[in-house]
This record gives sequence, structure tokens and C-alpha cells, in this order.
Amino acid sequence: MRTSRTSVAALVLLLAAGCARTPATVASSPSPEASRSDETVRPRRPIAIQVDNLNFSDMNVYLMSSGTRWLVGGVGVMTKGTVTIPASLAPVDQRVRLRAEAI
Repeated sequence: MRTSRTSVAALVLLLAAGCARTPATVASSPSPEASRSDETVRPRRPIAIQVDNLNFSDMNVYLMSSGTRWLVGGVGVMTKGTVTIPASLAPVDQRVRLRAEAI
């Protein structure tokens, strides 16, 4: 009985070791994870956005990211302006979702 318990324990350990993840640096073939890590190497840059406010109210412009909104600037009544998304908030792929709200 003791031998079978030892065998089962050894088998479970071998299976657990076989299921363990290998480090990402070992990957030699292209994979989605490898390409994702390549994208993060690119430096983030600020994004300048030109806004043309055709509303009769001043507008605040927000960056929407993961359910959170960040105020990035405002544009006055019936004017054009530029708001800049800081590099710390800019996504690597430079694709953003904005929301404008009347003040």
C-alpha cells in the first residue's frame, strides 16, 4: 500500500511539472504572446487631438480607458482647440476612445 501511495505522489509531481509554464524568453517560434511583448518595447508618445467645438457650451474632453475617464482638456464655445493626451496615459497602439461633455 505504501508503494502505491509513493507512486501516485511521484506521478502527480511529474504531471504538475509537465503542466508548469515555461519562461517567455525560451520561446523560439512566433506566438501571439511574443508579438504582444514586442509592442510594449515601443516608447509611448503623447497624442495631440484637434477638437472643433460646434456646440453652444464649453466642452471637457475625457480619455476613456478601462472604465475610467481622465480629463485631458477643454475647448471653448464655438472654437477649435488642441488637447494632448500625456504619454503616461497614451496606449502603445495609439488608439483612444474620447468623450466630450458640456460644462
